[in-house]
Amino acid sequence: MTYSIIALCVLLTVVHGNVEERMERLMGLQQTYQHTQSESFFYYTQVAKCSLKSISNWNCGSFCDHHPDMVEVKAFYKSDHHAQAYVGYNKKENLVVVVYRSTQDFINWYNNIKFFKHDFGDCKNCKVHLGFWETYDDVSAEVLAAAKHLKEKYPTSKLLVTGHSLGGAVAYLAAVDLKKLGYNVDYFFTYGSPRIGSHEFAVWFTSFVGATEHWRVTHYRDMVIHQPPSSFSYKHPPQEVWYAHDNKSYKICSGGIDEDPTCANSIIGDSAADHTSYFNVSGSCTEEFTEDIEI
Repeated sequence: MTYSIIALCVLLTVVHGNVEERMERLMGLQQTYQHTQSESFFYYTQVAKCSLKSISNWNCGSFCDHHPDMVEVKAFYKSDHHAQAYVGYNKKENLVVVVYRSTQDFINWYNNIKFFKHDFGDCKNCKVHLGFWETYDDVSAEVLAAAKHLKEKYPTSKLLVTGHSLGGAVAYLAAVDLKKLGYNVDYFFTYGSPRIGSHEFAVWFTSFVGATEHWRVTHYRDMVIHQPPSSFSYKHPPQEVWYAHDNKSYKICSGGIDEDPTCANSIIGDSAADHTSYFNVSGSCTEEFTEDIEI
């Protein structure tokens, strides 16, 4: 069996180029990016900024109004690393939604700059960003339990895992654990996510989670997507979709493990405004998150 696998890899390399090129071809055939779908999913990430009460009651204002069919929503917050997330079910779309909050306060920023790497034991030589790991670990048990409950209650439902900024980075770790629980991740969308881990993690994540639709959405000169620097041995998993400044035109980047040098990496990422203006979505929560309210 071992020799057969080696022979197959050699054959793929000879016929189709190296393994990463083969992966790129397969990934490109498996999914088609849809702008309207991606924008619709992005609204879920904006809800995560609101208060726990308004999220759980799904009355957070314009962000919630974009998905009026959400039910059985549970929101979670832990003060250790100021992690926040929510899980819910969209009855119209038959979709279980798992969403993590973006950076909102000083503690989140402090966790963002913990560039030290945490050993990720599920794969050989894999390492992930320490601050992102700690943030995920804060609420992972509650989030996974809520997602498991909804997937068991609605067994034909599809699963979306998503987040913006810090929430996007944490979403990678959630997708791994959901897959380990036996659930297929149908949609994995991140927006403005920083790099989560090492090259080995990027390769392993892509093959292990195997989301049906997996898109890493970036916006023009967004500064966050270039952090931590690649010179620190951090790497993005695929597959990038790079939006122009107007948030209308975009480029589907190469699907290989190496980051596409003709997309976001082709220009200097120096814009905080581009990080906070994906799809030109604007609005506010009816009740903003404050720790006094949550605790």
